[in-house]
Amino acid sequence: MGRGLGLSVPLDDDAALLALSREHLEQARVDDVRHQVNYWHALQKLFRDACWDSANHSGFDGERFERESADWIRRYKDMRMEWGRLSEQREASSIKGQLWEDEFTEIWEAFWSESAGYRYV
Repeated sequence: MGRGLGLSVPLDDDAALLALSREHLEQARVDDVRHQVNYWHALQKLFRDACWDSANHSGFDGERFERESADWIRRYKDMRMEWGRLSEQREASSIKGQLWEDEFTEIWEAFWSESAGYRYV
């Protein structure tokens, strides 16, 4: 068991998020933790894709890592800026605003799924 947010949670990412949800934390806090976990897994994937792992004997490709991490950081920042810009403009209570939020959430989840790979939570 690890400790997070002052709670004892399992070390497995999926189990930890489930445990946090069961603790009846605000969904926004659980989503923040999930976001941070996916962010970390995305960075790990960038290193793995550039052959950081010891199983690959071809060596670490620093140029690939720099290129792909710069692209990933740009996309991440663009998505966060877009979310902030659009969320300021929308009316949360309107049906149109809710549809926009649902659509953007799907795009955001697809970004994390691609970025974190098999470790996506």
